[in-house]
Amino acid sequence: MGRLMVGITGAMRPCSGTRPIAEVGDWPLVQLHARMLGLLSFEPCRSCRRDALSGQSLWVATTEWECRVGLAFSWSAIAPGAIALADMTDIATNALLSDDSGVVSPSLHRAYCARVLHQLPWQLEILRSLKSWQP
Repeated sequence: MGRLMVGITGAMRPCSGTRPIAEVGDWPLVQLHARMLGLLSFEPCRSCRRDALSGQSLWVATTEWECRVGLAFSWSAIAPGAIALADMTDIATNALLSDDSGVVSPSLHRAYCARVLHQLPWQLEILRSLKSWQP
């Protein structure tokens, strides 16, 4: 199965046009068993900055059925070389998660997304992109 998107490369650009969080909100919903979310291979897609200290990022995976699943979030620089999620409970996705008893609750949905995001090297990708940004 081929990769749909490539990693973040080059200088990080200002957010213009559709921001990552809004972009993933426009994608078709993909229904997944909650266990499957953690098994997908997410890769960095794009990131943009609102200003020198904050921005948004989008990570994308492709299911075995060739459906695109995204995780988008806002981030903030909290100290030199340190990036944090702006809001741990505000991770946008087009994944509709279910478990053996049906669709998972919103709080459990957020927890599954946060767990997957925690396992990704998103901070390193953002820091690498920010290093090449010149105000």
